Amino acid sequence: MKYIACAAILALGFTASGFTASGFIAAGFAADASAADSPPGGASLSDTRAAAERADPEAQNRLGLICKEGRDGVARDDVEAVAWFRKAAEQGHAGAEINLASMYLSGRGVARDEHEAVAWLRKAAEQGSAEAQVGLGLSYQKGQGIAPDDAQALSWFRRAADQGDAGGQLHLGFMYLEGRSVIQDNAQAIAWFRKAAEHADGSNWTNSNRRLARQFLEMTGAGDTTTSAPAR
Repeated sequence: MKYIACAAILALGFTASGFTASGFIAAGFAADASAADSPPGGASLSDTRAAAERADPEAQNRLGLICKEGRDGVARDDVEAVAWFRKAAEQGHAGAEINLASMYLSGRGVARDEHEAVAWLRKAAEQGSAEAQVGLGLSYQKGQGIAPDDAQALSWFRRAADQGDAGGQLHLGFMYLEGRSVIQDNAQAIAWFRKAAEHADGSNWTNSNRRLARQFLEMTGAGDTTTSAPAR
């Protein structure tokens, strides 16, 4: 019961941090969510735009982020951001697919459409993007843009967790904690929370999930436990 009570308290932290199903993608896949979202090597705006106009999907995604954020001397323009994300996404760029999903979910630059958001998120998840897999798992868990299905949520969380993704590990831990589509198992939950908590400093995505896992371990006192069942 102690674990369940702490989980309920942490859920408030999820809401405050934007990590609800409705706010998850916009928060977790924001422009600064991962290193891939920033133009590498100090690429100039003119070089990025020229490459984007040559149909380079990486540059198109970067230019979309620049327009979305209104940086590097470019005024914020959500409609143009969507246009560039779409160009890259239609070439199969996973990051652009995630960003386009975010725009559909938040209704920025395009009419809000949860179903379309899930469709683009699935494309990225099926390409192996762990962040997209977690987002898709949450969509299934909450029935957002798709029929609720805990078994599918568990499957996508596990795929991300097996890649070593902190978000996948955290949410897989909560599935074990709550016994959702899996036998309830506190030891397994703690083992997955520990994996998430042990990540080194990294992207905002990793750091947010690591922080939540650490908060749970501290609240339950499990952070001081030296033995637990191996995560499976």
